[in-house]
Amino acid sequence: MAATEPEEITMEELETLARRAGLALTPAELEEMKPQYDLYAEMIRLVHSVDLEAGESGVTFRPDWG
Repeated sequence: MAATEPEEITMEELETLARRAGLALTPAELEEMKPQYDLYAEMIRLVHSVDLEAGESGVTFRPDWG
C-alpha cells in the first residue's frame, strides 16, 4: 500500500461537488456533511491503494444480498 498523506477537501470544493450532483446545500449542511465525506474519501483511498496482482481475485459487492 502507498503511504500518502490524505488530502482533505475544502468547503468550496465540497460545495462545487454538491452543486454538480444537483444539491443546493446550506453552509450548515455542508459543515455537517464534510466529516462524513472525509471519512469515506479516506476509505476509498485505501481501497484504491491496494495493488492486486494479475492472479489475485477482486471483491464484488451485491446490494441485493440480505
